[in-house]
Amino acid sequence: MQLIIEELADASLTVKLRQGPMGFWDATSLAVAPSPPDDEAFLACASNSARLDNVIETMLEVISSVYGLFALEMSVDPKKGEAFLKYRGGGCTAARAARPIGSRGEMLLRIPGADPPTFVRVVNQYKHLDSVVTDVGNLLVDAKHRKSDAMQAYTPVCSKILGSSAVPVPLKI
Repeated sequence: MQLIIEELADASLTVKLRQGPMGFWDATSLAVAPSPPDDEAFLACASNSARLDNVIETMLEVISSVYGLFALEMSVDPKKGEAFLKYRGGGCTAARAARPIGSRGEMLLRIPGADPPTFVRVVNQYKHLDSVVTDVGNLLVDAKHRKSDAMQAYTPVCSKILGSSAVPVPLKI
């Protein structure tokens, strides 16, 4: 991770480690959020769509080349290597239209220098460490997921306990 941060800085991108409150993110820097050892999370912000595209391309190029130094491959399988992408401001419609589109209608980010051509899918939500994260910060999706997980764990135990004659009625209530 340190080598990626140094290479991004060498590519003239301002890089900050994500620490502290959410106000840490700003529109002028690339931020790196430490994750479990096999995961990286990057947030890129820019003042316009053209600059954001440049930052994304540079970031993917640096990450890919650093991975190559260590004989690692970026996983771009569904639910493994994915990205959120939000264009804002002038030129955003043209920037979105210029992106390649995948078989499911999703935008794709091409990894520079990859042969054969390799793409990272742009998604609107993904599951990480059993939490659902959305590109708009919607907490309801994660709450529904957690409720579903809880019910899947509780239902089998509930029928065994409440249906057992060995458990006294006062304990069932």
